[in-house]
Amino acid sequence: MRQLKIFGIVVGGLIVLAVVAALVVLLSVDPNAYRGDIERLAEQKTGRHLQIGGRLDLKLFPYLAISISDVQLGNAPGYGQSPFLAVHQVSVGVRLLPILRKRLEVSRIAVDGLTAHLVSRSATDNNWKDLTTPKDNTSQGSAAGGAPQTSIAGVEVTNAALQYSDESKKTVTAISNLRLHTGPVGSRDPVDVSLEFDYGNGGSKPVAHVVLSALVQADAAPQVALRDLDVHGTWFGSDTSARPLAFSVRSPAVQLDTQVQTLSPAMFTAQAGDVSAKLSVTADKLFTDRVVTGTLSVPQMGARKALESLGVAVPATRDPKALSTFSLSCNYRLTPKQLQLTNLDLALDDTHVRGSTAVEDLDSMALGYALKVDRINADRYLAPKAAPPSGQVPASGQTTAGGAKSDTPLPIETLRKLNVHGTLEVEQATLDGISFTGLSAPLTAKDGRVHLGPTQGHMLGGAYNGDILVDAVPAQARVSLNEHVKSVDVGALMKAAFDTTRISGHGDADVVVAGTGNTYDTILRSLGGKIAFNVKEGAVNGIDLSYEVQSAQALLQKQVPPAHSGPAQTPFNTFAGSANLDKGVLRNDDLSIETDYLKTHGKGTLDLGTKRGASAAIDYRLVASVYKLPPSGAQGTQGNTKVADIPLLLTGNLGNLKIRPDLEALAEARVRQEVNDRLQGKQDELRKKLGDKLKSLLGH
Repeated sequence: MRQLKIFGIVVGGLIVLAVVAALVVLLSVDPNAYRGDIERLAEQKTGRHLQIGGRLDLKLFPYLAISISDVQLGNAPGYGQSPFLAVHQVSVGVRLLPILRKRLEVSRIAVDGLTAHLVSRSATDNNWKDLTTPKDNTSQGSAAGGAPQTSIAGVEVTNAALQYSDESKKTVTAISNLRLHTGPVGSRDPVDVSLEFDYGNGGSKPVAHVVLSALVQADAAPQVALRDLDVHGTWFGSDTSARPLAFSVRSPAVQLDTQVQTLSPAMFTAQAGDVSAKLSVTADKLFTDRVVTGTLSVPQMGARKALESLGVAVPATRDPKALSTFSLSCNYRLTPKQLQLTNLDLALDDTHVRGSTAVEDLDSMALGYALKVDRINADRYLAPKAAPPSGQVPASGQTTAGGAKSDTPLPIETLRKLNVHGTLEVEQATLDGISFTGLSAPLTAKDGRVHLGPTQGHMLGGAYNGDILVDAVPAQARVSLNEHVKSVDVGALMKAAFDTTRISGHGDADVVVAGTGNTYDTILRSLGGKIAFNVKEGAVNGIDLSYEVQSAQALLQKQVPPAHSGPAQTPFNTFAGSANLDKGVLRNDDLSIETDYLKTHGKGTLDLGTKRGASAAIDYRLVASVYKLPPSGAQGTQGNTKVADIPLLLTGNLGNLKIRPDLEALAEARVRQEVNDRLQGKQDELRKKLGDKLKSLLGH
């Protein structure tokens, strides 16, 4: 025992002597003398120049620690002279005695002022790939006895910044003012992690401020578990005048497997303003071709209040109760290229939308959809109508029945970028006062060309089908319409389209027109094409052709026109014609109106380009052929013998029609008739004289 004690004393003395010798060496060695060796070794290993601008300092207590300041690592060849990475100061230390027990106890690692500039030029060309590729294929096995157990007192990163530039996409992602703090690392206990940074897009001000915290369990590699995950922050956006928006994402537990690259099913709650959502998330191939799937649900909320909380200016609506409620549920699938939403169930007020939609290409934002709507009254969401002064109708440039202004510009740039295809099916819809049922509206838009149609549906007691094409590629957009209605309520259609009740009945119409321009007014003034219509069993309201014909007859007979009685209305059996449209002016040469005793035909113009709706100017010359002239105020059946042709003038506009006898034409007709009568009399007299002469010559 005594020998053992002596041996112990000797060994202890040797250890003390070794420690003292180590202290003497450490105190007498200046690490800055090895600065050049360190820089050369780093360049040998990385192929890049390492510059240590500050001092290298050694400390003994409580750890053997070293700190380095002002370090810069050069960029890859061809990426400029600015450093790839720079650090203001780094410090780390280890305890000496635990190393003898194969334990590596590291002090808190502190990094201050770290900046890194990552640049990508393509999928295979960037300024960091050489650092991740081994210089040779040699590998070193672990030391005998295995790697020592390692523990770190914590990690502290302050004032860090990272900038990622994608030169092929011309985008910049910047993270600044980054702070990272962790608790002790290396034991089986969860690690408390907190992270805070500003996120930006290369501008002078950040787009968002983000704070993250979680308990991280990573001792059972490759499994990583996060508990009490909390991500929250403030979204400022690129518009500096926008109101900051608070957001958060939280989950009680998240389980990752870094080896098989999976995320086990997890539940998340998200909040932005007053909008909350619940998500279930499962993921595969997280670090390669990730596939993230799950469900998304947004509980019912006040849509108007939610939009206001998101900083969206909510427009005034024709129905003050519009945008009252909103809810959403769907399944989703996210890959690096696509976002798909299936089993979609969206409710807005009393409208339900079901189906699927997808961003088919996240790079080009190509959209696709197949949606079904049960019912929607789109007029509820239009701007309130501007009430015109009493007795007047909206003039050009004022708000129309649809809530838009006639001089509103087309969204040309949006149309040129639009990349959409899909079909919308609506069971019941109200658009600009017109009710549709069974509506099917396919849409395709790409490379500045938009095609809505062929659209089909039922409206106003009849059928509708049509095509609308918009070509936004030229400097002045070109719009073409190929629209057809059959057996529709023409009165309701005229009320919706022109805000007038002048014509009623049921009929067919075909409109094939095209125009150019970048505002609605410009397009309207340039419209050209053909229009045809055929209305049956209706009436022209506001004019009484029967009375005007009787007044004209009285004038011809130099009598006092009869007093008007009954409604100012002209019932008709047919109202038909065709017209050419040129620069917004409708020119009609075959107008035909048939009643029980009148056949009215004529020609004229309707100027849609100068004034819209009921203000459109009318200038027509009509001839009413009377086949049976009934007593004043009576109706009868048209006969086969023409009684008279009465010329009429139709002027004004749809809101204020004016019809009167064409006195000039009447005078010309009367003079012509008198001349014809006199000529006929002279011919009869000459014929009689000639006959008498022939008789005398022949001796009869």
